[in-house]
Amino acid sequence: MTAGKPSRTVSSLGFYLLRRAFVLLLTIVAGVYITILIANLEGSLDKSVRSQVIRQVRWMERDGEFDDVRPEFLPGAKNKAKWRIEQEVGLWLPTWQRNLRWTLNALTFQWGRAVFEPVGVYPSYIVGNYEVNEIILQHFPNTLLIMGTAYLLTFCLGIPLSLYLASRRQGHWLDRLFTMLSPISSVPSWVLGILLVAVFTIQLRLLP
Repeated sequence: MTAGKPSRTVSSLGFYLLRRAFVLLLTIVAGVYITILIANLEGSLDKSVRSQVIRQVRWMERDGEFDDVRPEFLPGAKNKAKWRIEQEVGLWLPTWQRNLRWTLNALTFQWGRAVFEPVGVYPSYIVGNYEVNEIILQHFPNTLLIMGTAYLLTFCLGIPLSLYLASRRQGHWLDRLFTMLSPISSVPSWVLGILLVAVFTIQLRLLP
């Protein structure tokens, strides 16, 4: 009896972990699918993808991929390339299949390409036709550095300072100051992130 209990405990723990992992995976898939579904309620996501396809065809022409095509056949070749790319991204699929395909692409890191054309919005050094994965990987180290710096400051300064003020300086002017500033934590993190990037990266140039 005693020998059987550990094995039953291990099997129960394994079943529990598998069940939790399945629920977590299902939650992630459902969350991504619902996000895509809501983002595409008015067809805005479809329009964005179609405009990206058009920019990609223009970039193909700029890159010289249609140089061998005779002028009278150029519109047909561009339309064929546009249709092929739209097929690749699933624009001609039914809505539910298209959203499901985009969900699977998002979960498997197949995020397609991004085209930055030479217009006034983009500086010349970022103009190009890029894989989205390349863009993310290029900026991922800087993101990790900023996140690591934020967590390091939190653990090295925030926690010791809060414990010190709570235990030895309760009611001190510094304690009251931080209490007054505490509502700032209700500001969305992405807003604070933009402000902090503007201060520490753009103005002070302390972070990349």
